[in-house]
Amino acid sequence: MKKALLLIALVVGTAAISREPNTWRGSVELVDPAALQRLLHQDSLQVEHAFLRGNDLHLRISYNGGTQPHEFRLLARREPAIIIWRDRHPGPPPPPRQRHTLYLSHNANGERARTPMEAELVFDLRPLRYQPGPIPLRLSSPQARDGEGLDLIFK
Repeated sequence: MKKALLLIALVVGTAAISREPNTWRGSVELVDPAALQRLLHQDSLQVEHAFLRGNDLHLRISYNGGTQPHEFRLLARREPAIIIWRDRHPGPPPPPRQRHTLYLSHNANGERARTPMEAELVFDLRPLRYQPGPIPLRLSSPQARDGEGLDLIFK
């Protein structure tokens, strides 16, 4: 009887896990400039489609791959705290950046296979919500030149 209950619990527990092999879930990571340089991998990918739903950024990407696991991260530079500015400077703080630039990192782990792959990436953007109102975003991929990217509004 105990074995049967354990088996039922295992089956029910695994039913909630997503079985989609090409869906990745994560959260935007706020990092300082040094960590951004260390964590940003520049392996190629193409953003096919992007949209915001609630607090989540949904991306459909294509890339070349094969048998090795690939890693995807969404990185953003951490904004300096206004409180630190007020403690050190008598004047008002500088205006906030007009938009957050998000960097999509792709680490192919050294794989050189050329099989076309697709994946759905979903990133929680709530760590960016430190001020009220809409937040302008620019999504930049490893192949984007300076100033290029996809502009979005996080409401």
